[in-house]
Amino acid sequence: MDSMTKDTWLYTSTHNAKWAYEGRHNPQFPMCWWINKEIRIFWEKGVPEAVARLIEGACRDRLRECELPGMEFQLWGSHSSVMEQIQRALTNNDEIDDELLADTCLKESWRDESNGGRQHADIIITRHPLINDHASWASASALKGVITFALHSDRIDDHDFLRRVAKHEMAHMLGLMWHCNEHKNVEGYDYNPQCNLHWECSGEHLCLKCRDFIFWWWEQFKYLSSQ
Repeated sequence: MDSMTKDTWLYTSTHNAKWAYEGRHNPQFPMCWWINKEIRIFWEKGVPEAVARLIEGACRDRLRECELPGMEFQLWGSHSSVMEQIQRALTNNDEIDDELLADTCLKESWRDESNGGRQHADIIITRHPLINDHASWASASALKGVITFALHSDRIDDHDFLRRVAKHEMAHMLGLMWHCNEHKNVEGYDYNPQCNLHWECSGEHLCLKCRDFIFWWWEQFKYLSSQ
């Protein structure tokens, strides 16, 4: 993509955060999964709990790297409500429609505080490929607060790569919606093809450019919530 200055890069971060905070993408369901700093992890039967804990640990590491401690993770296992949501999001080809699943999570009564629910994010670990995309291991939505893992075949056994994927998707849910390689030419930053947000999940850590974007996204959230 075209080059930009560091100031433009950081302005994009804070501008997008303000847009998300104010719910301009969806006034009925503004981005507020983060209010209670709670992330719930669910997994289908056939996914070992150790895999869920590996993903939790990787996400915790990403939060520490981005200087965003304080999120509480809860392991909910194969809770019937989410298993039903997964079934509704399955296609006739046994693929998971991750957008439909994320929309269902966003609108569920479990997040509806007026109905006794509590705002939170969801990490859902499935054994199904993503719809029309058997190559991707996961998808994430910052606006909806959902990460969907597609751990079909023998993917649950590749712990090293899965850890990198979990950190990668957590970074997306924290606000950086692009891949590092989509913005190689940002003045003031060196492009690092080993950045974890490269589309290949080449490395485990974020480059300074991606870390700054996430940091200033959440600084804007802190500022707006204090007003």
